[in-house]
Amino acid sequence: MEEVLNAQSLDEKIWSVLACSENALDLLHYVRHVYNRDGRHEMALDAAAHYWGNNCQASLMIGVSHTLITQAEAGNTIAMYHLGRWHSLGYKTQWIERDEPYWYEQGRLSGDGRCTTELARLTARSDKPAAIALLHEAIEQGHVPAYCYLADLEPDNHDAHLLTATNSGDPFSMYCYGYHFMGVAQTMEERESHIDWIKRAATAGESAASMYLGLLFLYGKEGFDVDRETAYEWFRLGAKYGNAKCLGALGRELLYASPETIDEGKRLLMHSAMLGDVYAQSTLGFHQLWKGQSPEEQTQGVEWLTAAAEQDHKYAIYNLAEAHWRGKGTPQSTEEAVVWYEKGITLGSADCQAAMGYLHFMGKGVPENETKAHELFQLASLQGDTWGTYLLGLTYEGGHGVAKDLRLALDCFVQAADKNDANATFKVGRAYLLGEGTEKNKGAAVKWLRKAARLGSSDAHVYLGLMLVYGDGVDENPAEAAKWFRKAAEENNPRGLRELGYLYADGKGVEKDMAEAQRLMATAASLNDDEAKEWLDEHCPQKPDWLVKLRTGENE
Repeated sequence: MEEVLNAQSLDEKIWSVLACSENALDLLHYVRHVYNRDGRHEMALDAAAHYWGNNCQASLMIGVSHTLITQAEAGNTIAMYHLGRWHSLGYKTQWIERDEPYWYEQGRLSGDGRCTTELARLTARSDKPAAIALLHEAIEQGHVPAYCYLADLEPDNHDAHLLTATNSGDPFSMYCYGYHFMGVAQTMEERESHIDWIKRAATAGESAASMYLGLLFLYGKEGFDVDRETAYEWFRLGAKYGNAKCLGALGRELLYASPETIDEGKRLLMHSAMLGDVYAQSTLGFHQLWKGQSPEEQTQGVEWLTAAAEQDHKYAIYNLAEAHWRGKGTPQSTEEAVVWYEKGITLGSADCQAAMGYLHFMGKGVPENETKAHELFQLASLQGDTWGTYLLGLTYEGGHGVAKDLRLALDCFVQAADKNDANATFKVGRAYLLGEGTEKNKGAAVKWLRKAARLGSSDAHVYLGLMLVYGDGVDENPAEAAKWFRKAAEENNPRGLRELGYLYADGKGVEKDMAEAQRLMATAASLNDDEAKEWLDEHCPQKPDWLVKLRTGENE
């Protein structure tokens, strides 16, 4: 590799070597190297995705690093700066024996202000006065952006230092200036003025500024209107400069925007995940696991979830535990699922608290312990977890691990119902119907049961049907009742099947049809509905063998 004279020539020379690499990590190293510069990020990331898993291939980066070391040892300060940066990126002793401070110190001694600034940033972790002295030295060496870092170490001159750094045209300094003043702005007029600095920084290549702007317009922060298309444009600009967070944010948006953008969303998430973004790893892993069309894709989903879970991402931990519990994308392992649920609990994951509580409640994979279950449901509920709140209601309703209290049960069900949980909404309607934990109120019961039915509760379908059959709180309407029972029957709800069978047997609300009644009752009986079995005993004395075995329990 010829001697490098500037960052652009270095980028070109490195790409000329790595472009033909079949080692995915080589290509990712290149992307990280050209971060915040206009390189071939997209091309390199597509190639890395193509070769993903081929990391046993010989690395061409080793030869590049050795050549750069030779140039640094010959006095090239650009090589010194990038060797220090490569060390901070994790390339370290595999290729670069000298550590990060060594190369920055060599650059400093050669009069390179940028190396001196980076050395100051490292020094600030343990020796603030020494770091201040180094930053002033960097400024004397001509590196004006050092004022940006000096601002935090000399708070009395904070704003003046930021302004000086910003006026140098350094993109990162402009971003810091705009970010600081956006945080202290009191009016929308001030924010609109300060945000211009952040836009200028993003346009000049500071991808963190692009991420800031993308989130600002995506969620309508700081008084700005939501503008998804503008947000996407800022994310795209940050992605162009290799920002993993921008790639991940845009990927998540496109994944769910429309069927036409799913593939592009997955592609961008893959790029971000390879670069180590934990949110992209979790999102991509979840999608591949639960939406993947092949066992291979589901297995990849587990791999990405594992990568995120190992970085303590709570949502990934929960989904990884669920994958092991269900044997989805990985062999079924109750033990492995419990390990991940427990890890999630230590990190405060409400999802894991509720799931582990359910296992203790049912005695599945762990010892049955209703008290432990109640405590875990309570922890999840305190964090606003809807499922945990519903399950907490069940413990109060049945006196499981706690004294029975129908009033507290109803309170839990209402909280979960307000978040549109179908089961909890049904429970609220049933409570008003039967007067459990509250006064009977048929009107309120109908309102909640209808809402539960809209949310898909088959039990609510049954109860609405029963109220219509008997005219309980509503006008009697067997034909309408049949429609509700049929909805429940279509979801294999045993009681819905049985009640619809009664209507066909009696010709109530539907045309009488004993054959259909028998079919519905037999289906309900196959789902262990005792009343349906009794009806079959009475109305089908000459039962076929399969029905006899069903009634006697031989098929159970």
